[in-house]
Amino acid sequence: KEVQAAVDNFNHKRETSLPLLELNMGHEILISGIVAWVYVMIGGLLYWKLERPTEVASAIDTGDDPGLWKPASAAFFALTVVSTIGYGATAPRTENGRVLLIPYALLGIPIFSYFLSRVSKVINKFIVMMTGYVLEFFTEEHKKHMFGQGGFNWFMALTLFLETCTALLMGSVVFVRYESWGFFDAVYFSFVTVSTIGFGDMVPETTPTRVLASIYIILFNGSMAGLLGEMENMYGLRFDELVTWVYGTKEEQENELHCPEQQIKSTGVSYGALEEMEKSLDKMSDTELINLVKNSDPEMNSDNIGEGG
Repeated sequence: KEVQAAVDNFNHKRETSLPLLELNMGHEILISGIVAWVYVMIGGLLYWKLERPTEVASAIDTGDDPGLWKPASAAFFALTVVSTIGYGATAPRTENGRVLLIPYALLGIPIFSYFLSRVSKVINKFIVMMTGYVLEFFTEEHKKHMFGQGGFNWFMALTLFLETCTALLMGSVVFVRYESWGFFDAVYFSFVTVSTIGFGDMVPETTPTRVLASIYIILFNGSMAGLLGEMENMYGLRFDELVTWVYGTKEEQENELHCPEQQIKSTGVSYGALEEMEKSLDKMSDTELINLVKNSDPEMNSDNIGEGG
């Protein structure tokens, strides 16, 4: 009765501690998206307050205001921090701004990564399912490989590769139009963005383009991350095969230790000679064996041999 009462009490506490709203993927994306957006806006506000006065003072002296720390630009900077892109063209100049960056990034990166992972999971799953649905009109072979084998899903990798290429082209069209970049420069910027490399040599200059870049980051960073993950799995499998080919397996090692060829290598005596020696020893009498041992080791005598059995 005491055990049952303890179990009932545990189940009751567990049920009463559950949230009133059971989250599905849609709820997770909505709530985590709101939290991430508010966090980015707070970061933009803080950096606008910290960095903008210094920029204005510098603009008065030089007569040139780059506008890197206006509200929209500061919010875009906060987004590049939590998304780990960090273009580098915009960076804190004040001591307070640099100190703030550490706790802001430590807290914000997990918040934004959680939101981004939910969005990318839905988008990637949707594209894979749609690709499989289209292929059903032509073949059924892809169904055997949709979920991968041995830790690598080539169907997912191929789909993510096509998705990433499409994302690069879409981003390039947008940035060519709104930033007046060349096509290959726009492709370069799109790749540097979705791969989170973020060199910083090319960044959006206008507010509309920064908004589009923010949406682009949310939608397609996950596809690049998924593709790189599948490529890492493939490399890991090939690397394991290389190590196995070089060093072999435990089973092969055990078989080698018990095979006649390995015994020949370890003793320096052929297998046939070992058999002949064994037959000769079986035919010898006890006296002959004692004499053989005494001749091979002069320190041994018959008493010692007798004591050793």
